[in-house]
Amino acid sequence: MQIRKVTVLSVLCISLVGSLFATTLAAPKQITLSVLYDYVTEAGRASVQKSLDLYQKKHPNIKLNVQVVTQAKWAEVVKTRAIANDLPDVAMAVPQRVGEWATVGKLEAGNKYIPKSVLNKYSKARLLSDTYNDGQIYGLPFADSVRAVAYNADYFAKAGIKPPTKAKDAWTWDQMVEAAKKAQAASGAKYALQFGKASMDSWLAFIYQAGGALMSDDFSKATLDTPEVRKALEWTVKLHKDGIAAPGIIDGTEDPLRLFASGATTLWMPTDNSLILNLSSQAKFKFGFTFMPRDAQQATVIGGSDWIAFKGNHPKESWDLVLYMVSASPMKDFNEALTAIPPRSDVHVKWSVHPEFASFFAEQARQIPEALIKQQLHPAYGATRDKLLQELSACVSGQKSVDDALAAMNQYMNDSLKQNHY
Repeated sequence: MQIRKVTVLSVLCISLVGSLFATTLAAPKQITLSVLYDYVTEAGRASVQKSLDLYQKKHPNIKLNVQVVTQAKWAEVVKTRAIANDLPDVAMAVPQRVGEWATVGKLEAGNKYIPKSVLNKYSKARLLSDTYNDGQIYGLPFADSVRAVAYNADYFAKAGIKPPTKAKDAWTWDQMVEAAKKAQAASGAKYALQFGKASMDSWLAFIYQAGGALMSDDFSKATLDTPEVRKALEWTVKLHKDGIAAPGIIDGTEDPLRLFASGATTLWMPTDNSLILNLSSQAKFKFGFTFMPRDAQQATVIGGSDWIAFKGNHPKESWDLVLYMVSASPMKDFNEALTAIPPRSDVHVKWSVHPEFASFFAEQARQIPEALIKQQLHPAYGATRDKLLQELSACVSGQKSVDDALAAMNQYMNDSLKQNHY
């Protein structure tokens, strides 16, 4: 009998140990993912955080260590983390930033993780921002914004001016400046117009409007020292020198949103649809949008945000998070919160403020030259855009001549193209 009891007890113990062992094997592995995202508005920040919180709730085995930065600080933060060998696993980035990290081997390709059903929902042109190194995909688009011209409708009404409502009727440079000056005279605004925020992207469209380009069609050399680019830069400098354009915008010492919303200028070129929410809450006047001006041709710039995966210890889990963030629900919430345009064909939004502007921005988005898209998304531009902005700012503020600024811009671009063999 004693032998039988020991045997039964042993069986029970073995069974219990086996059960515990099986439970341990079945428990999902606990991992930590580092996430970095940037923001322009508080509404966008809240939307991203909400989606990340929901993801972590659905995946209790994953801990998200989140860092939030302003869009202006993103490049500095990522470079600092790269030096410290502490790059995030997943990050949100503007499309122009993806190429520089993909081409130096710091990003994790997601080709084996991305279902074809997801890829098919994006246009080939938009996927260019995340596709490098012979078709390797390092991220997916999350939101789009389109540069256009915002104007103070009350000021223009006083001047009896109706801005163009069709792309084919877009103002020329001279027509836009004259319209702004008339609106200024009628309203008493401090300045006739203002440029976009301190970003090379905000000024990029004027290069292409003048018929210029960042680089040759075969990406072999820079083309920033051409008569066309010179024309765009001289035009910009003259508007500032003559007191027509508000100072401090391009060099980042003045907040363009605050300036326009205060009524100090009659129009803002360019701004984009993501600022509609802030304009609605800050401007005490009726505002509208018209098309980017034209010179040799029409041109605008499409910006936005992508989610990318850096190389790390958990590539599958990183890409699982990327795919979640660009899925229908998070994308819809973010683009509605930011009055942005979802890049997936199956995601449709209704802006909570000024939904009537959506069709306008859709038409404005069609006014983008193919060369501009390809060159704006080229890694050489992403790697030099901050230096190009420094030269532009120095020239507009009078610290550098047009000749010196163009020579420096061209040298920066050539060095990047040759050094990295893009």
